[in-house]
Amino acid sequence: MSKMKIGIDATFSLHGGSLGHLYNFIKYISHDYDRQKIILYLKPDNLKILDQTIQNKCTIKLIKLSSYGNFFRILWGQLVFPFLVRLDDIDILFCPGNISPILKTTKVKSQWIANIGPFCKDMYQGNSIFTKILLIIYKYIMLLSASTSNAVIHQANYSKQLFEKKYKFKPSNQYLIECGKDEFYSPDLKQIKNSNALSQISKNDLLYVSHIFPYKNVTRLINAFIKFKCNEKTNTKLYIVGKIMNFEYYESLKEIIEENQLQNEIIFTGSCSKEDLKFAYSICKLFVFPSLCESSGYSLIEAMSCGAPILASDKTAIPDTCKDAAMYFNAYDEDQLLLNLTDLLSSSEKLKIMKKNSLARSSEMISYKSAARIFLNIVEANYQKEC
Repeated sequence: MSKMKIGIDATFSLHGGSLGHLYNFIKYISHDYDRQKIILYLKPDNLKILDQTIQNKCTIKLIKLSSYGNFFRILWGQLVFPFLVRLDDIDILFCPGNISPILKTTKVKSQWIANIGPFCKDMYQGNSIFTKILLIIYKYIMLLSASTSNAVIHQANYSKQLFEKKYKFKPSNQYLIECGKDEFYSPDLKQIKNSNALSQISKNDLLYVSHIFPYKNVTRLINAFIKFKCNEKTNTKLYIVGKIMNFEYYESLKEIIEENQLQNEIIFTGSCSKEDLKFAYSICKLFVFPSLCESSGYSLIEAMSCGAPILASDKTAIPDTCKDAAMYFNAYDEDQLLLNLTDLLSSSEKLKIMKKNSLARSSEMISYKSAARIFLNIVEANYQKEC
């Protein structure tokens, strides 16, 4: 084990849950590997995201070409990276950003499937032709690179079954590791007063947390909430937390809100600190997650860890993540979403039970430390086989 050298590909864009995932994996992998044995191939933009403690635990190599967009990242990853890791004498290559080099030049190559978007038809809606073409290319690179990997790690059984049943991957090379939970998140009603609107959320309010893309299905959530406000005399507000990733889609959401004069009732907060999120998850009346496509859902795990009652769509891996902790609705049925919202928000007893269910499900989920240890056991066992 002491002779093994591990390379980690961090040339993909880091934000939200993927940032926490990579940070914690590097943190716990470095417990077993010293700095000379961990090489972190890093997109320059990502250097400022990783704190000095993490940087000190790795030998860092900056890859400037990956900063010019996904096309150049793919180009570098397939044509240059396989030979670079060979020159660096890497034994185990870990690619947590969905794809790895198709050409295998290390004893062990592992990739983490953290985004199944390219396999979901809903992901393509609302995007340009260029983006759709990139998604298709990305999909087939995921599949081709997975076919040459010793270990393909899935965050949910949905993804694992997709690869095994639809694309006929050998089960012996497919592994299931829950993405791990951030132990920072736990019930905490300590309010943090700052300039961000999220700090004003109350126990009467709804919460949505994820980046703003068309496939996140925020349109149906907003429309259902508007109908709820028309039917019920209530001061309940909807807080929408996340970075705007598609401005055209964001503008269409704002138009709906302005047409119904609910600018003060539906509040976009942008990205928020972990402290604000912890408070919001803990105090919100209901966490609503209408997404059409998820590999697991980092914000779902965070919400459950803080005891938030959860109303979620029934699509892809979301039921794998929440199991009995959530109430589910047909992601395409706005009326069913409205019906469930009305039912839950009128029943404090149901919400109390759902809070307990969230905490119970969270207690079953492994920590990042355990997830990293399971991962190392898998790749080290594969390394022994190759030797």
